[in-house]
Amino acid sequence: MKITLTPQQKLQLEQMHDIERDSRVCDRIKAVLLASEGWSQTMISIDDYESINSETIVRFFCKLRESYPLAHKLHIILDGAGYHRSDLVRDAAFVLNIELHYLPPYSPNLNPIERLWKVMNEKSRNNVYFKSKRDFKAAIDQFFTVTLPEIAGSLASRINDNFQVLKPASSS
Repeated sequence: MKITLTPQQKLQLEQMHDIERDSRVCDRIKAVLLASEGWSQTMISIDDYESINSETIVRFFCKLRESYPLAHKLHIILDGAGYHRSDLVRDAAFVLNIELHYLPPYSPNLNPIERLWKVMNEKSRNNVYFKSKRDFKAAIDQFFTVTLPEIAGSLASRINDNFQVLKPASSS
């Protein structure tokens, strides 16, 4: 499936952020594949990483490419984490025929994965004390392998692309 953005859509996405200013570092991969009907409904893979950096992002891109022909351009939406904007990531995206689009700074509300993290926290983590890192990881793994498949049908109202469109503030 090939996704095509109009020049106006592409320009709007690029004007939403300032590459020079937005260099904060985040702690997890936040990439969303767009499908022509809306947000992708297919989970490609779940991978564990000890840490997230430019190299793990490139490995993630390579793994995505295993599922899609190189001839089809992929459009990936990313937050402003420093490792998402590194030269290594940009170069790999170019070689792998991946176009990167960045969310505006400080806008987690535009990132559907943030909604999933919220559900995960509600079901697995909130008000729970974990004695060890292993217990914490086991609870998160349990959410993704057992709980999420059980509740997936009820999440459409919470994890979707229904975003409120805001008008720019007037300068008066």
